[in-house]
Amino acid sequence: MTCPLCTLERKTDWLYEDKTVVVLVCETCNVPMMVLRRHTEQPTPTEMLYMEKIRENHFPDYRWRDIGMRKIKDHYHWHLVKK
Repeated sequence: MTCPLCTLERKTDWLYEDKTVVVLVCETCNVPMMVLRRHTEQPTPTEMLYMEKIRENHFPDYRWRDIGMRKIKDHYHWHLVKK
C-alpha cells in the first residue's frame, strides 16, 4: 500500500511547503494541516521547534488544534485552527 502522505498528491490547496514540511488543507477537516515530510510517527525536538516556528511565522492567527493522528499514522502532522 502506498502512503498517501509520502506521495503528497495535491488533492487540496497547499498553503506552504519547504524541504521539511508541507501545510495543506486537510481533506477531512477542511483546516490547515502541517505535515512533516519525513516518514515518522515522532518528530525530533528540532523538527518540533521548526514546525512551531513555521506556524508562528506563516500562520500567526492559528493555533494547534490537536496533535493526535487519526487516519494516517505514518507521518507526524498537526491541524491548525484560527485563534
